[in-house]
Amino acid sequence: MRKMAGCLVCALMLMGCQTDFVADQPTVKEKKVLAQEKLAQTARQVIQGWLKKKEYSFQLELMSGKRRFTGKQVADNWSLKDAASQKLVMRRNGEHIYAYHDSGTEMMTVKQAGLVSPRDHLSFVLSVAGKFRQGTAEWVNGRRVDVIEVDIDNGKLLDKLKQALFSNETVRLPVNMAVTYKLAVQDARQLTKVTLIIREPDRGQVQQLTYQLM
Repeated sequence: MRKMAGCLVCALMLMGCQTDFVADQPTVKEKKVLAQEKLAQTARQVIQGWLKKKEYSFQLELMSGKRRFTGKQVADNWSLKDAASQKLVMRRNGEHIYAYHDSGTEMMTVKQAGLVSPRDHLSFVLSVAGKFRQGTAEWVNGRRVDVIEVDIDNGKLLDKLKQALFSNETVRLPVNMAVTYKLAVQDARQLTKVTLIIREPDRGQVQQLTYQLM
């Protein structure tokens, strides 16, 4: 009888252990958080890996391909040419950026010029990233690539603008503006395309630029 009672106690203890184990499983919300953290880690590793590249070529498309440019990055410096005429449009040399017009050459500082090269944008993403999410897979150069979408945190973006302007004036973003970067990643490690999408629903505007990385 005592033996049976002992077995019964053991069975109850095992049932209790099993119940505790099930209760400790992550909730749906916790799984989403973990998945987003993993996605964010992957995106940051991919970006940081690309930022280590010293030299590469790229193509830039504005307004869904209505304007096209070819470019080359060498360390922090870069050059940008019109794809059709191959005329030099802009280039960076050290802390100065030169823009070439029919009327002459304009010289600007890096902060005045803003984000131009892929390197500029990728460094920017690391500093102001908000939410990361899995996007719809795309085809790039005949190969299927995964897409990670990065929503820019408007609060961090506003802080960046204030720092760049060096002004005490109130700085505001357009109402309901949303900035998203789409990172096309091949084989879970190689960045092949970067797309910037700026949406301003209240104005009915969507701006887009795309960098093909080579």
